[in-house]
Amino acid sequence: MYDVLLYEVNRDSTVVFHAQKAEKGLNGWYMENGRMFKTNKDGFLDLDIVFQQIELDIQQDVEEFLNLSKGANEMTSKELRRKKSKHF
Repeated sequence: MYDVLLYEVNRDSTVVFHAQKAEKGLNGWYMENGRMFKTNKDGFLDLDIVFQQIELDIQQDVEEFLNLSKGANEMTSKELRRKKSKHF
């Protein structure tokens, strides 16, 4: 994936990741050539870093999430068959 934006909002902070590229590696998902911002509950910047590569700590199945977020016209035939078989 290219030009990726991820964010996590919780009670005490907001964390935003922006990267030129994200891809699945052997041991998980990685973002490349990006920046991470973290703000506190008052909206003030706590952290601002630039990274070459960062491993994401993702507990959910990213591929499943991406398939659910795609419209039918964005899916391949294989993805459409897989989605149809899960619903029937």
